[in-house]
Amino acid sequence: MLNPSPYQKRWWTKELSEIRKRVKNLADASKRRRNYPDHPIHAEYKRERNAYSSAILRAKIEQSEQQCINNT
Repeated sequence: MLNPSPYQKRWWTKELSEIRKRVKNLADASKRRRNYPDHPIHAEYKRERNAYSSAILRAKIEQSEQQCINNT
């Protein structure tokens, strides 16, 4: 059995991939409308970006907890 790569993100999930894709699409849309600072797309992008960051932190914490449980 091979050891897992030390560069592998064991905490990455399909859910994070989907959220990342949505955030990237919103970032593109927000950038296209950068001349309109009151456009609602900017608030939506900010909200989704923050949710994405929170989801990453949750995934890392869950992976860390699972690793602790498996090591004991």
